[in-house]
Amino acid sequence: MNRRNALKRTAFLIGSATTFTTLGVVTQGCDSGPEVDWTSLSDPYIQSLLAEISETFLPATEEPGAKELGVHHYVTRLLTDCYEKEVQQSFLLGLKQLEEACDKSFGNTFNTCTPDEREEILTGIDGMPNEKGELDALKSFYPLMKRLTIEGYMKSEYVVTNVLKYKLVPGPYVACAPVGTAS
Repeated sequence: MNRRNALKRTAFLIGSATTFTTLGVVTQGCDSGPEVDWTSLSDPYIQSLLAEISETFLPATEEPGAKELGVHHYVTRLLTDCYEKEVQQSFLLGLKQLEEACDKSFGNTFNTCTPDEREEILTGIDGMPNEKGELDALKSFYPLMKRLTIEGYMKSEYVVTNVLKYKLVPGPYVACAPVGTAS
């Protein structure tokens, strides 16, 4: 092999490696984020969003938080099985409006906001201006999500057995005790 061909091939390899790396960086910058199906509660992004919202309402302390206990699955199941389609669509529209409010206020999605920013956006929902009914879905989403999160947390197995100390059968069963002395 002569020197000229070797230099050409080396230059081609280095140039193509640089070009493909640069193209990869450029196309990543054009990514608009995950594709979200805002009409389905089972969308993975919506599930992660519900998990983060429920964790913001009930964060982990020495007790597990709502996300760890899977409260977002309870919210999804209850909405899907027990609420009308109109309520579900209003809820999903409220979620979308929450994402838009986070983007407008902080330039991030709810999932990428800091815990303080998440708390600020959720507590500020009631004070958001409501021009021409544009934020009605967001304002109806918030109390429903909060109520279902608290309800799901309080009905979780961990809370019922470890915090509330629920016993399935109250009192011990004593088979051979005279009536009135069983305790």
